[in-house]
Amino acid sequence: MFRVLIADDENSVIQSLVGSVPWVELGLVVAATASDGREALRLAQKEQVDVAIIDIRMPGINGLELCEQLRRRNEKMQLIIASGYAEFAYAEKAIQYGVIGYCLKPLDYTQMTRFLRKAVQNLNRDRHIGDWEDLVDVLERRNASEIRECLSGLGFTQESCFLAASVGERKMEALEQAGVCLRLGWRQWGYIMKTDRVSELAEALEEIPGWFGIGYLEQAVSGGEIYDGLEECNRRAFQYFVDLSLIHI
Repeated sequence: MFRVLIADDENSVIQSLVGSVPWVELGLVVAATASDGREALRLAQKEQVDVAIIDIRMPGINGLELCEQLRRRNEKMQLIIASGYAEFAYAEKAIQYGVIGYCLKPLDYTQMTRFLRKAVQNLNRDRHIGDWEDLVDVLERRNASEIRECLSGLGFTQESCFLAASVGERKMEALEQAGVCLRLGWRQWGYIMKTDRVSELAEALEEIPGWFGIGYLEQAVSGGEIYDGLEECNRRAFQYFVDLSLIHI
């Protein structure tokens, strides 16, 4: 679960955010809240914070100064502004600090959820190289509890997951957005997904360029079944590629 800091001098805004966003579904947890900029900076240093939702105007340190300092300490932290001021100068400065979303008050929670989902995707993408290699090693050992713990750290809260694989020049980001993507080999990609993304997208996948074959399991799997499931998906992806090639001979 990625950890969120909410900094706003209006307690009603904090409580509304805490109660209105589907945190667990997004793979997030509210780790700390702060009513001023200095307190927020202290908490960010003390707690492990991955995402910060920040009000522009707060006592102590204002929101933009806080963004600057947080970014300086952790360049991968995802920053979202919640502001009652639709001023271009604020938005321009926020962009300079790498803010991924500027949400006006009164908050639109659909919009906020969209920004938070983007933050989770960015954080997962940043963790690909190290964590995904570690995940492959864990999957190969087929230890259910170890796999569950590893997936939990990557934002999976459910026991089972959906699997797919593709063969192509590049991975299919539409599938990656539902979970994680693993490199299975040269031009071979595996996907561990929180939802059945293949069925959700269906024929729309055919419009995505750069892939030659796809294979997936209709049923969700868990634990020690995941590694073998990915191998089966990969086999099906290659079979799809072969069958499609024969059709065009």
